[in-house]
Amino acid sequence: MPSHRQFLHSTLLAASASALPAATTAAALSGAKVVSTWDFGVPANRAAWEVLGRDGSALDAVEAGAR
Repeated sequence: MPSHRQFLHSTLLAASASALPAATTAAALSGAKVVSTWDFGVPANRAAWEVLGRDGSALDAVEAGAR
């Protein structure tokens, strides 16, 4: 079970990610979502979102996140 400190850390990471500039790509307009449940998933989310931002497929985004 995560500690209170870990919970706050992941919450702050999520809040800071929401402060990033709003995306106006086709992926954002279509309602695409990239989600992870752990704070170490943030780099994977970024990689996946880059693919979606270039109008890549969801499968390509998953692959980029896994890499």
